[in-house]
Amino acid sequence: MNRNNKFLRQEEMLKAATSIFAKEDFHKVTMEEVAKKAGVGKGTIYRYYKNKEDLYFSIISRGLETLYRYISRLVSREKDTLSKLRRVIFCALRFFELNKSFVKVFLQEEVKFKTMGYEECKENLSKSIDLVEELILKGQEEGVLKEINVSQAASLLIGMAKELFLREIEAPSKLGLSKNVELISEIFFFGVAREIPESSYI
Repeated sequence: MNRNNKFLRQEEMLKAATSIFAKEDFHKVTMEEVAKKAGVGKGTIYRYYKNKEDLYFSIISRGLETLYRYISRLVSREKDTLSKLRRVIFCALRFFELNKSFVKVFLQEEVKFKTMGYEECKENLSKSIDLVEELILKGQEEGVLKEINVSQAASLLIGMAKELFLREIEAPSKLGLSKNVELISEIFFFGVAREIPESSYI
């Protein structure tokens, strides 16, 4: 089998596995079930993935790598830092919208991430987070963003996109992608309060 055919077969198996993991509990999914949906023999799927956990983390790792490349490609087209950050929000929401099954798999809580596969997943996720942190840091250096904790700010931005997407799945608002990007951008860049109250918690 040439490299191209091998890649296509692997893509078919990952696609089949993603659709199954998105609908069923991780522990109930079998490799036989995935092989059948992918149209390959059980032995074939084991030649690519040593076990079910390896297959699961391959889905996550590939998805996160795709997300990073998507964000990087579109962000590079923007000129100023704030536009780049707004583009990150757009890319995240758009990616989630186009890959709902992947998002469901990614958010499964049943799997405890304690394997080597998860290390690769964390590395690919970190690429996107690092990109956002770099943009926030650059915005601070340019004076267009406040001096706040860069890591926490990046997590908040990505977290807002994820949570808004999940809310749209549970109770669609019909706002549309552009309105949701605008909402997150406004909250992240300007906040929601007209005045910041004095804190009594410190």
